[in-house]
Amino acid sequence: MGADGRDTIVAVATPPGRGGLSVLRISGPQAFAVALSRITRRSLPAHGCSRLVWLKDHDGQRLDQALLLVFHAPHSYTGEDVVEVHTHGAPFVVESVLKDLLRDCAAADPGEFTRRAVENGRMRLDQAEGVQALAEASSGLGHQLALRALAGGTGSVVEALRLQLLDVLSQLEADLDFSDHDIEAATAEALMPALAAMRERVAAWMASWHTGRLATGAQVVLVGAPNAGKSTLLNALAGQERALVDEGPGTTRDAIGVELRLDEALTITLWDTAGLHEGAHGVEKRGMALTRQRVAQADIILHLVAPEQCPLPEVAGDPRCLLVFTKADLGAHALADQGVQLSAKSGLGLDELRTSLRKRLLDDHWQQLELVVSEARHLDLLRRADTALARAELALTASHDFTLAAADLRDAAQALGAITGAVDFDEIYPRIFARFCIGK
Repeated sequence: MGADGRDTIVAVATPPGRGGLSVLRISGPQAFAVALSRITRRSLPAHGCSRLVWLKDHDGQRLDQALLLVFHAPHSYTGEDVVEVHTHGAPFVVESVLKDLLRDCAAADPGEFTRRAVENGRMRLDQAEGVQALAEASSGLGHQLALRALAGGTGSVVEALRLQLLDVLSQLEADLDFSDHDIEAATAEALMPALAAMRERVAAWMASWHTGRLATGAQVVLVGAPNAGKSTLLNALAGQERALVDEGPGTTRDAIGVELRLDEALTITLWDTAGLHEGAHGVEKRGMALTRQRVAQADIILHLVAPEQCPLPEVAGDPRCLLVFTKADLGAHALADQGVQLSAKSGLGLDELRTSLRKRLLDDHWQQLELVVSEARHLDLLRRADTALARAELALTASHDFTLAAADLRDAAQALGAITGAVDFDEIYPRIFARFCIGK
């Protein structure tokens, strides 16, 4: 433990399993001393430089030939002294090195390296969330939004609005604190345009959640009567048999989810479900209940209709619904011009279906948006800020109560500041960094 009471921590920063290399990260006041005690050299490499060394344990026994990479505080990921130990990737080697280093270091908690980076001013809270989003990115959309966050795009936009809000607040408080002095008084009429513009921006950011939430994938549910071809279509889109198919109706009794990459931008979870029809009972009725649960959570409903079937009234009018007329190899449906016509067996119409799904889910204009909200925490804080701004508007226009309006503006500023960590908000840290992997 260093003079500041902070432990030196260590963790494996690469995924578990056998590989060519594995990286262990050491950070804290004793990082250099610990690393130096484990090598046969008398000095460590310079800042930002690496050196191939023989790695020994606490008792002097060789463990591995490793590469040491050194970063001096404050110019490191955490803002502390950091040493990265690049070992061979054999699980036994990694476990042996980690076990030995834990004799002199504390085991890092999930996200502790990134949390220290935030606490030491190396990044803002929103950028830290970008780190995790980048590590989890499974699509082009997720990747681009994570890069925006990590580069500071989210925080710079939000912080600019917070400073504008504080400027309005300062005008109110000046009027309250120095009303007896010879200064120009603030008026509701003068302040309202600024507040309205702020609410408009916050509303646009909240609306962007429709796009941002797709960064982790969209939920697409296959719905239709029994024998509409749902399982066959799922297998065709997955490129392999993931659901059992039979000519008889009612084969699927449960909801089966398969994660697919729709294109470079989007991933989806495609759900095969039990067919909907009248007169079901027992396990079939329970399967239909699961279908309706999935429908309630869906971003898109693919409503499958075979040639001899009619659209189901309970989903046909849903705005999320895309009609898909299946088994086109057996003949065209009378309503085929109202949706996508395909044959999962021959592949006819599959590309058209993917294109239709993409257009329904993601508008390419999202790249021109000022801010795309992809974190549920940010959305919640923006809602809090918007509610507080609405209260401030009401206090100014209805009651002309500047004291109440100032309190509401402070609440709004605190909500915006919590997005970037610009306010003292330590209670949210454990919830955020608990999602991180060990070593981040």
